[in-house]
Amino acid sequence: MGEITTKEALDVLKERGYLLWKEPKTVETTFKVDMSRFKGRKVRVGIVSDTHLGSKYQQLSYLKAFYRYCVRRKVPVVLHGGDLLDGNGKVYRGQIYEQFVIGATPQIQYAANNYPRHESITTYLIGGNHCASWQSSEGLDALGMLCKDRPDIKNLGYYGATVDIGGIQVYLMHGGGGVAYARSYKMQKIIEQFPGGQKPQILIIGHWHITDILPTYRNVVGILPGCFQSQTPYLRRKGLSPDIGGFILEFEVADVDKENGLVGCKIEWRPFPVAKEHDY
Repeated sequence: MGEITTKEALDVLKERGYLLWKEPKTVETTFKVDMSRFKGRKVRVGIVSDTHLGSKYQQLSYLKAFYRYCVRRKVPVVLHGGDLLDGNGKVYRGQIYEQFVIGATPQIQYAANNYPRHESITTYLIGGNHCASWQSSEGLDALGMLCKDRPDIKNLGYYGATVDIGGIQVYLMHGGGGVAYARSYKMQKIIEQFPGGQKPQILIIGHWHITDILPTYRNVVGILPGCFQSQTPYLRRKGLSPDIGGFILEFEVADVDKENGLVGCKIEWRPFPVAKEHDY
């Protein structure tokens, strides 16, 4: 094989999913959803988070059941709050022993083959700290690689992105740190820190594996979406019990010339209270 130029070598690395030093790890962007997916001004979306595929404690059967329910409810869009993958096994001490798929390529391929797939549903996804673990250790964009094999999953980047649905700004975020004593505390603080004029109408925050709903706080609807991973040994040591399930969010979009186009909303929690063992 002959010599190749630096540009050709960089192009090969990009094609294989590696992030180069010039490329930022996190770029917050706005993605517009095609409103032809919805009928009239009524909008119905699914919300999931923290699916952690590759973990021995994943709840894939329930995740698939939730997507089937979304199909029955005629939900064309699902928003994912981060950590679709369980990561490199080094996010916390002993994590690798909680995984049944180890390594970036095997775990990405497993997720591409097994994450729910329905013709009528597009999933909009951000990456969380577990998905980003390969960025830190190997410079690898795991989500970019995953979405090449799954055109029905749209990669919005890491940690935060805005999804514009008919002029309604839905901010997807993956939080950080541990669970606060009061479930709504961190969500309230995050809402308070949005600069004036930049608050979304709806805020969805993954990471903490628990549920909470703020029907309105400073004119923002706040949702903690739960997870699809049962209690791991790590969570047990922390004294934390996850909420397994997903949400259906329904709202009506007003005329675009209104200051706030959100006309009420209904939030439906679809729980799976009894975790499945060895769900892989």
